[in-house]
Amino acid sequence: MTAVNFSSNLNSLWASLIVEELFRLGCHFFVLSPGSRSAPLTAAVARNEKVKSTVCFDERSAAFYALGIAKATQKPVAVIVTSATAVANLMPAIVEASMDRVPLIILTADRPFELRQVGANQTIDQVKIFGNYVREFIDLPPPDDRISARVLLGIIDQLFLKSLKPLAGPVHLNCMFREPLEPDEVQTYNAAFLTDLQVWQTHEKPLTKHWSHQNYLAKSEPAQIANTLSHAERGVIVVGYLKDTAALPFILQLSRVLQWPILAEVTSGLRFLQDPMVIHTVDHLLLHPQYFEQKLDMVLHFGGRLTSKRLQQFLENHKGKSYILVDDHFERLDPNFLVTDRVYTNATFFCQEVCVAIQPSVCAESWVQDWQEGSEKLDKLFCQIIDGSDELSEPYVARAISQSDWSTRALFLSSSMPIRDMSMFASAGLEAPMVGANRGASGIDGIMSTACGFAVGLAKPVTLLIGDLAFLHDGNGLSFLSKMTVPMVIVVLNNQGGGIFSFLPIAKATDIFSQFFDTPHEHRLEGLSHAFAVKHIKVTTTREFDQAYQEALACGQHRVIEVMSNTALNWKHHEYLKEKVIERLQHLC
Repeated sequence: MTAVNFSSNLNSLWASLIVEELFRLGCHFFVLSPGSRSAPLTAAVARNEKVKSTVCFDERSAAFYALGIAKATQKPVAVIVTSATAVANLMPAIVEASMDRVPLIILTADRPFELRQVGANQTIDQVKIFGNYVREFIDLPPPDDRISARVLLGIIDQLFLKSLKPLAGPVHLNCMFREPLEPDEVQTYNAAFLTDLQVWQTHEKPLTKHWSHQNYLAKSEPAQIANTLSHAERGVIVVGYLKDTAALPFILQLSRVLQWPILAEVTSGLRFLQDPMVIHTVDHLLLHPQYFEQKLDMVLHFGGRLTSKRLQQFLENHKGKSYILVDDHFERLDPNFLVTDRVYTNATFFCQEVCVAIQPSVCAESWVQDWQEGSEKLDKLFCQIIDGSDELSEPYVARAISQSDWSTRALFLSSSMPIRDMSMFASAGLEAPMVGANRGASGIDGIMSTACGFAVGLAKPVTLLIGDLAFLHDGNGLSFLSKMTVPMVIVVLNNQGGGIFSFLPIAKATDIFSQFFDTPHEHRLEGLSHAFAVKHIKVTTTREFDQAYQEALACGQHRVIEVMSNTALNWKHHEYLKEKVIERLQHLC
């Protein structure tokens, strides 16, 4: 097997077996940061012609980049780093991957046990350094020819499985290596430890094949659930983030049978789809008591957590009513303690099984029409006062981006205001895009690196909407662009600080707000783009933005479009839009 180096030293052979087995299991992407102690692993990746690899000098960015690929592919991606603080830099991405259930294989190099806790250079305690944020930790001993190679491959097989089942997430293999670390330095070893691998060497299969469990509901359960749903006259379907976008048409079909409105989280993709069952302006409709105080009989929730605080408050307002959560994992996802029923299966299977047995309520049609009428009125309002405006605002940018052709590209949304503006103001069209976001821990760190990995994993162009602080926070993420064949369009909303804080109660503390929360800056973002040889365009009008964005989409090259904004004016503009929404809803009601 040419991918496994049998001719040199034991470190190289051990590392080659690890990399080859991971590839056979389905881990095809490896993201590496340079280091000496990790040289055996790095060389094994470099000399395995089947794997795809990317090198990044910044371990923190490397981990987020791997996270983005794994988000897009839903397959484990490996990260290789050397010892000490290189390992510690992986923590933010591992936290995000753990909370968002994204599979990562973390391979860290370490000193052997005799060099631990004795003051050896570049040595820290890496044992269980990521705590409960990894699904499995293994402290692998130094390569040893007295240990059967089947033991090593069996460990890799189990570790890979733990990254996917029962709850997807990161796993950590801490690899001790003694010198020599160089891959070509000859070292004698007893090849007898390979004797059990004759069959493995003759084919391309992993040592252990894992068979996935099938989705399952007991024979009587679909009818029971359908009966419960059929007796609800005023129900809503809430759609959070879904890893399986193939479920979307089945959820739409179920909503039509039930005649229940769909209240869609922006990361589900449904928020962008022009369909009468999807209520696109729910965040604004809930500003009016007629909608917020409507009494629900039932909530049917698919997928993950929600971005809209107002929608969460609306659902919490009906605590005690029936709330069915459908998701294919056993992790609790109920911060407001609303869930009365958990269904452990995927959304597609659930809809197919339950839909055929439902008897919709006779009152349901008028119920969904009330939501549709309100949403249509607000859609028209936003077309008039946002799309028709000459003022370049952050809501305008969100709406303009949302009108892209999503059949050929995907969308990534930064935490803070970008994802909220897109949730509140996006237009709807013919396609539901693949939407990426780091909503596990909802931080602004690593956004550009994750978005780059997301584009590579999907193998299609991506538009990233990001704020100025998140752009600065992950400047090294721009380094990936020179290695990517799919183009990225990065739209930066520059309001010279943390604009989201102006919407929070802390903004009233005027004596401390600006210096300690809003954190205004005068950094020139174009300097960062130019450092990585990325074309940077600054715009101040709607005409300039439209032209720059359309040109960026058409040229097939990486672009950064900086939208100049202002925190105070942006807050006032949002307040103005809120006033207009309330005024329109009062006329409607």
